[in-house]
Order: sequence, then structure tokens, then C-alpha cells
Amino acid sequence: MKKLIFALLLMIFIRILSACEAQTNPEDSQLLNTNHTDDLRLERDYEGYSFIENGIGEVELVNCLTGHSTDFREVDNGETFRTRYIGIATPPPYTNPPKPWSLEVTDYVCDVLSGADKIVLESDPESARRDGTSMGRYLVYVWYDDGQGELRNLNLELIELAYTAYNGGSSLYAHTFRSAWFETQATNRRIWGEEDPDPRTGD
Repeated sequence: MKKLIFALLLMIFIRILSACEAQTNPEDSQLLNTNHTDDLRLERDYEGYSFIENGIGEVELVNCLTGHSTDFREVDNGETFRTRYIGIATPPPYTNPPKPWSLEVTDYVCDVLSGADKIVLESDPESARRDGTSMGRYLVYVWYDDGQGELRNLNLELIELAYTAYNGGSSLYAHTFRSAWFETQATNRRIWGEEDPDPRTGD
């Protein structure tokens, strides 16, 4: 009887131990996803509006600068302007050498926007319209349609892909940005723990 009880207790202990190991499997923590970006939707109407005049509107890509700064052009009047993405600050590529992951995230942003069927910029009603620097960059959420018929928030996507931290400054999507930031840190991917394989970058 004692042997039977011991065997049952041993089996229970092994099952508990296995469950704990499964929950802390380092391979699981390495997986990145864009669940928050997949679920977030642009609720405001943008058709027929101008971003510069109305704080929301469709634009075209002009020039990729960094992972969080881009030149765009208004679709209707062709006015070109510089932007700074709200809530994030990707590693800068203009240092010597460029910061780790800075070139990859800049390439990623440029590829996404170059291939987008549509790009919409949105301002935050609780934030300043411009960043206060000498460049006077407009502060923006960047939404893009990758051909699937839905607009995706690029700011949030860069957080979920471990290219950037959330640095505040967002009132519209603060809770979602913050949740994505904490979850992505736990993966230890890219800026959260991996070495950038690009030989052109460094610390």
C-alpha cells in the first residue's frame, strides 16, 4: 500500500514538474507575434481629410529616414513633410557605428511602406502636433494596408517585433502599446537581448 501511494505521489510530482518546464521553456519565450497589431483598428474616418489640416488623412511615401522618422506627401495637394512616430524611438542608424538593429528596423519600415497599398497618418488629440525640435516633425501614428484590406498600426507593430520600446506619449492607444511592450520584453528578442548579426552595426 505504501509503495502504491509513493508511486502515485511520484507520478503527480513528475506531472507538475513537466508542466512547470513547459511553461518556462526558453524556446517558447523566443516567439514573437503581432497579436495586438492584428486586433487594433483605426476607428476614425480619414477619407477626404488632410493630415496637415485635420490630423488624419491618406499620404504617400517620400523618403525613409530611420525606423521612426519618415517623409510623406499629402495625396491631394502634394505637400511634403517630415514625421516622427508617436510612442516609440527605434535605435538610430546615424551614429558611428550605427546602433544595433537600427539598419534592420529602418529597412523593415521602408519595405513595409514601399509595398503598402495605402498609408494613413493619424495625430493624437492629447499630444502636440509637432515634436518641438528644429525639424518640426509631425507626430504621427502610421497605419498601412499591406494588401489584406485592413489598416495596421506600424508604431505598435515595431514594438511587438522587438525593434523598439514604448516610450509614452500616446493617449489613444497607451494601454495596448504598454501591454505589447511588456509582453515583448519577455521574449528576449532583438533589442531585448539578441546581438544584431549585421556587421555594420555595433555598441
